[in-house]
Amino acid sequence: MAPHNPDRVKNAIDPEDLSEGFAWGELEREREDEEAKRADLRPEHELGQGPADQNAPEPSPSPVEADRESLRRALRDLESAKTRVERDAKNVYDETRAELVSEVLPVLDNLERTIQAVDGKCDPAMIEGVRMVEGQLERVLGRLGLERINAEGLQFDPQMHEAVAMVPVTDSMFDGMVVKQMEPGFKFGDRLLRAAKVVVGKLQH
Repeated sequence: MAPHNPDRVKNAIDPEDLSEGFAWGELEREREDEEAKRADLRPEHELGQGPADQNAPEPSPSPVEADRESLRRALRDLESAKTRVERDAKNVYDETRAELVSEVLPVLDNLERTIQAVDGKCDPAMIEGVRMVEGQLERVLGRLGLERINAEGLQFDPQMHEAVAMVPVTDSMFDGMVVKQMEPGFKFGDRLLRAAKVVVGKLQH
C-alpha cells in the first residue's frame, strides 16, 4: 500500500472545483430561503391542514344563506301558528254549538211533553202539527251535532243512563235491562248532555 501523500491529495483538488461547489451551495440555500418566504405568503386554504388548522373557527355563513335560513324559520313559525289557530277555532266552534244545543234542548222537551199531555184530548190535526214542529227542531239540532239516546231494551249503562226506578222481573234475560224509558237522553259528540232517565229490571228470586 502506497504511503499517504498530503501534497498529492491537495494537488488532485482543482481550486476551480472548490469555487464552483461553494457557489452552488450558496445558490441552493438562497433557493430554499425563497421557497420558505413564498410558503409564508400563501393563502391559508392552500396550506396543509395541521393541528392548529383543525381548531380554526368555521367560516360564517354568507348573508344570502343567513336570509334563507331566517325565511325558513319564519315559515315554520307561521305554519305552527296556523295549526294552532285552526285548532283553537274548531274548539270554540264546537263549544258554541254545544252551548246552543243545551239552551234549545228544554224547548224540545216541552214540545214532547205537550204532545204526551194532550194526546187524545185535542184535535188530532193540531197534535200532528206539534209533532211536525218537534221533529223539525230535532233535525235542526241533529245537524248541529245533537244525538238522541234511546235506552229502552238495552243493558243499563251508568255512563249513559240514569235509573229512576227498579222493577222486579222473573226472567233473568231482563235483569239489569232498561225495561222503560221515562225521558230520552242526549249527547253532543262524545259529550253527554243529559242521561236518559230509565226504569231498570231486577231479577226476583
